[in-house]
Amino acid sequence: TLHTALVLRRLKELPPPAADMAQELVDRVFDGLESAMREVGIGDMGVPKRMKSFAKGFYGRLAAYTEALDGNDPEALAAVLGRNILEGGQATPVFAAYVSDFANELKMLSVSEIGRGALPASAQDRQEARP
Repeated sequence: TLHTALVLRRLKELPPPAADMAQELVDRVFDGLESAMREVGIGDMGVPKRMKSFAKGFYGRLAAYTEALDGNDPEALAAVLGRNILEGGQATPVFAAYVSDFANELKMLSVSEIGRGALPASAQDRQEARP
């Protein structure tokens, strides 16, 4: 959810076809979630209720991350991350810096790069460093 929110935040800043890409990303996330719910046995009656709850939480988190990042306030970002990801715990400054850096690095990617699935340079470095 965090990385999806960061990519959506960036797509909102870009020209067409960014809005269409953002909608496709949201659709895929929600389709995947719905499939996962059905795989674990949640029936037709339970899925819509859970999807509505997930959507409310997702868009609430997107708004909270965006507000904290746009305010350029590391403490506010750490608080939002703690509340939404760490179940009320306190996010470390390193975690908040990672999120801020990732969001800033996304600003260097064009709509076509995002469409191809390009990652910010630091994320690529982390991926290549994995054993």
